Amino acid sequence: MKGLRFRYAANRAQEGAAQFAGAHGLVEDCVFERTNSIGATFLGPDIVVRRSVFQENGQMGFGAHRAHNLLMSECVCARTT
Repeated sequence: MKGLRFRYAANRAQEGAAQFAGAHGLVEDCVFERTNSIGATFLGPDIVVRRSVFQENGQMGFGAHRAHNLLMSECVCARTT
């Protein structure tokens, strides 16, 4: 996935507005912002996240569970309450 903006989700606590569950996923140049809870959740092994922004989310920028070998590079996590 490349270049998408996820904004204003009314997601429940401890659940990502966007969820990535497949193995070997690639997320590039995306923005996850102003969600009710977590901006994005990574649930699969060997996911790569590049040049993405996680900002102004209600709970936290991103979460991971069983995301073995998750690689995040050149990402920003800012202004999360």
